[in-house]
Amino acid sequence: MAKETEKKDPKLWKLAKMRAEFKIHLTVYCVINVMLIAINLITSPNTLWFYWVSVFWGIGLVFHGLSVYVFKGEDGTPPLSEKEYAKLKKKQ
Repeated sequence: MAKETEKKDPKLWKLAKMRAEFKIHLTVYCVINVMLIAINLITSPNTLWFYWVSVFWGIGLVFHGLSVYVFKGEDGTPPLSEKEYAKLKKKQ
């Protein structure tokens, strides 16, 4: 475990936070979808609707994952982060 006094590399820390957020998003997606499947099968087993939520939320989750793990800028951070940082810096 890292010591409290150890200085963190800001780029790596940012990337680690983004990956942790994605993993939380993925976990919430799985838990909620299991609950929705159970609710759907208990309340109306003849009409399946849970997959609509799973598919469209899943599409969003795929794009979130791609933005964190695949599409990165030169320094390893996702391009959207760079754009947002530039906007915030410009407003100062």
